[in-house]
Amino acid sequence: MELARDNAVLQVPGSPIPPFVRSVFDFDFELGIRTSPSNSPSTRFHHQEIPPSNPRYALLMRRGDGLANRLLLFAATVLRLVAKLPTDQPSKDIARQLSRAATGAGANYAEARGAESRQDFVHKLRIADKEVRESQYRLRLIAARWDEHAIEAGELSLEADELIAILTASVRTAVAGSTGGG
Repeated sequence: MELARDNAVLQVPGSPIPPFVRSVFDFDFELGIRTSPSNSPSTRFHHQEIPPSNPRYALLMRRGDGLANRLLLFAATVLRLVAKLPTDQPSKDIARQLSRAATGAGANYAEARGAESRQDFVHKLRIADKEVRESQYRLRLIAARWDEHAIEAGELSLEADELIAILTASVRTAVAGSTGGG
């Protein structure tokens, strides 16, 4: 996993973050880790591996944190995109709807992780999946409507595809576990 911080990318082994995050995302996770310049002169980012001996590594790597972090990064990157949209009323409406859906996906996943039952867990995962699907539709709309945002919206739409696949598989796994089929 790579988390961008002040044009630095922090890597957590075993949890990939999509490439678009490296190019458009600048998020401060307050990891307290100093970074060193990358050996590659072509990249504007710096790299440092977060060692498993770091106490914060365990916090980042709890079960489900990889998806939670991806949903958080997805929502934050969407918010960054919608801030670039024009300020006319139709654009504001799309931006508001997209912002709510993208942030709602991560919030529902966070609620699912604290679910009181497997049924509650599955229900909230399905809501998170629906929110990502709604986000994806609006991202495609942005890509079709505004050429200057088409690439960024397209990359976010591809990330939404992956999130949908992960959430759908999680629902199937949870349902199979509750029926004894898996």
